[in-house]
Amino acid sequence: MASRPERLLRGSDASLSASFLELFFDLAFVLALSQTAQHLLGDLTLDTNRNLTEAIALYRSAGYREIPPYNTERYAHHWFEKPLAR
Repeated sequence: MASRPERLLRGSDASLSASFLELFFDLAFVLALSQTAQHLLGDLTLDTNRNLTEAIALYRSAGYREIPPYNTERYAHHWFEKPLAR
């Protein structure tokens, strides 16, 4: 049987407001996801090539700091990490 994702969406004649129960479950999902991410991830790390200057500038502007190499990736020349808020 084929998947029918349109059944998950509201019809065009449905109300645009969400019920209290829908909002509650949305909030519970977001909180659970946030707690899981904080538990599993201490910080974010990434590497990039020296030729990707725009990416390097973006990472720095987003709060990443350059760190010593943590892998031997052949095309990586810069390594960054960003601690997650606790």
